[in-house]
Amino acid sequence: MVSLIRDVLAPTLIGLSAFDVERAGHALDKALPHHSPSKASLINAMYDLQGKLLGQPANTFLGGCFHNQIPVAVGIDDENDVINRVKSLWDQGIRTIKFKVGGEVDRDIRLIKRLRDSFPDTLEIRPDANAGFTFSEAFRFLKAVGDCRLQYFEQPLPPGDLRGLARLRELGTPIAVDESLFGLNYALGLARADAADVFIIKLIKLGGLHQASKVVAIAEAAGIACVVVSPYETSLGVAANLHLAASSRAFPYAAELGTGVSTAHLPGIDSLESIHGFHRRPEGRWTGCERSSVRFYRRRRDLLNSHGPGVSRIAGSSLRPLISQPRRSFQSLKNGNHG
Repeated sequence: MVSLIRDVLAPTLIGLSAFDVERAGHALDKALPHHSPSKASLINAMYDLQGKLLGQPANTFLGGCFHNQIPVAVGIDDENDVINRVKSLWDQGIRTIKFKVGGEVDRDIRLIKRLRDSFPDTLEIRPDANAGFTFSEAFRFLKAVGDCRLQYFEQPLPPGDLRGLARLRELGTPIAVDESLFGLNYALGLARADAADVFIIKLIKLGGLHQASKVVAIAEAAGIACVVVSPYETSLGVAANLHLAASSRAFPYAAELGTGVSTAHLPGIDSLESIHGFHRRPEGRWTGCERSSVRFYRRRRDLLNSHGPGVSRIAGSSLRPLISQPRRSFQSLKNGNHG
């Protein structure tokens, strides 16, 4: 991934303004199809740079601040100790849990019923089948747990079975899609097929904040809710997801943001802590992860300088002034004063 970004993708962005996100996405797609996680890192970095130029958090460029804090959902991987694990999370203020199903339908049904009987109605339960059920299995599962008030059932069927997903929605439990959603055309197809109640938004899968915000717009127009999920990222990725969730009314549910079973950590990157079951929208410029930002920009500067004199320019200004003077006013940028 590092060599792909350094040698193929990042050079296509040289000379663009930090605000030319649409052009940047087009350039990245022309350079190489797919590879959404690598592209997401660069697109999100452009929002990072915008925030540092104008002294604003990233959600400013995504619609502003609709939510100041985002409730936390946590994934559980140990099926043998689910009740004790949920009890511990409940005591920490966590009110939404997710766990994998699809291994054995009867066991899954028993577990759902046990959870519902063991905790107050305010516990939100999200089973996730990762496309592992057949239609008949998913139908039987939903009929059996229909009185358990699931928040939603995530990806019960294979990604392309939109008709089956639409039929399952008729049973009354909201259906969320993850593996069925990989971009704008997928979002439009799901909306047209009435195949989903919830879109699972993963920035590393959609190519970053810009494309994700377009998917969210489609969802909002179609009356589909959104949930940000970021299980495999560092605090930088978690912060990007928080800014997106904070910016839109389309995110009514708890977010799954590296708080569960698969949090990734990197030395030197600040952690984003949840308090009493909530993540606060990161304050200050971008994430507040200043140490990691400095490290990133040093690497970015070295990359651009390695391509020779005259190429390390964004909207007519050298990269060094952009780093050393991040609080330049919006008016000065609007007037074309980039120097």
